[in-house]
Amino acid sequence: LFDLLRREAPHLDALLIVTGTDTQAYLGQLCARLLPALGRPAALVGSHRPPDDPLSDAPHNLSCALRVLKIAAAGVFVVDGRSDRTATLFYASEIMSPSQGCDLLSSYGDRAPFLFDATSCVDDDQLAAFVRAYPSLSHDLFAKSADPRRFVLVLDAYVGADYRAIDVSSPHLIAVLHRLYHSATACSLDSDCPQSLLFLQQRCANHHKPLYLAPICHNAPLYASTKRLLASDVHVIYDIPLEAVWAKLIADDW
Repeated sequence: LFDLLRREAPHLDALLIVTGTDTQAYLGQLCARLLPALGRPAALVGSHRPPDDPLSDAPHNLSCALRVLKIAAAGVFVVDGRSDRTATLFYASEIMSPSQGCDLLSSYGDRAPFLFDATSCVDDDQLAAFVRAYPSLSHDLFAKSADPRRFVLVLDAYVGADYRAIDVSSPHLIAVLHRLYHSATACSLDSDCPQSLLFLQQRCANHHKPLYLAPICHNAPLYASTKRLLASDVHVIYDIPLEAVWAKLIADDW
C-alpha cells in the first residue's frame, strides 16, 4: 500500500483510503507516521455494514471523508460511522481500536472527535478548525521499502494466558507488544510462573527481543502489580495507544 501511495502521491491532491474496520486503528496509526511525508492530506474510511446493505453507513462515511479532504491541506484522518447514521472524525495519530463489546473507534485520552450528523450539515468553520489542529507525526521513511517478513507480535491481556505457548524465537520478530488491562495491571507473579509477564519478559530476553507494555496513563494511580513491572527491565509506554506503539515499532524498523 505504501509503495503504491509513494508512486502516486505526486499526481494526486489528496489520499482516500478505503479500509476494513477491524484493523483500522492500526493502519490509521501507521498512516499517521508515514503519510505526512508525502505532503498530501489523507482520510481513512470504512463501514460497519456492507455498501449494499440498505442501512449501510458507507455512503455517509464516504461523503464525510470527501468533505474533510476538500478542506484539509495536511493531516491524516479517520472517519467512523455509527448506527444512527452520524459519523465521527478522528485524528489518525490518536485513534484506538474499539473496546470489547463495542464496534466504535475511540480517541486516546478521551479527546472529543468531530461529529457529523446524519445530514452532514455541519459548520465549515468548525470543521476547518478541527482539521487545522491536527497533531502531525511524520517519519520520512519512503527511501526504502519494508521487509514484509518483519513483524511485531501483539498480545492482548486475558486471564490465564500461558506464555509457554508463545514463540518469540523468529528472526523476523521485531518486538513483543503486550496490552495491559484498563487499569494498567497485569499478572506480575514470579518469573517462574508461566502466567506472569515476568516469565514472558525472561523468554523475550533469552531471544534478545524487547517486550513493550502499553498503555499506562502517567497520572493514574498504580497498583502493586504495575509497580512490580515498572521495577523490572520491561519497556513501559506512557500515554500512547497500543496501536500507536505498534505503528512506531513498525515504522522505526523501516
